[in-house]
Amino acid sequence: MRSLMKKGVAYLGWGLQAIAALCLLGWLQAGDPDCEYSTNLFAQLRMCDPAIVGEPQAQSWLRFALIIGLFVVGLLCVRWTRKSK
Repeated sequence: MRSLMKKGVAYLGWGLQAIAALCLLGWLQAGDPDCEYSTNLFAQLRMCDPAIVGEPQAQSWLRFALIIGLFVVGLLCVRWTRKSK
């Protein structure tokens, strides 16, 4: 029973780390403005001029801290299962 619980906590830790990695990727790309695309016959143009799409918004450092905290919790879960064998 205890081994099953350790395995569950290890999977939870790996899952939390994967979610934190995806959230970090989203946080890094959140500052990129939502560009408009113009399609011609042979080319697709990405228009990111601030006059067209507006200024990019600043990213929240609180979100970044929460993402890092989520990763650390996942890391601690995995380390706890490996250390207590």
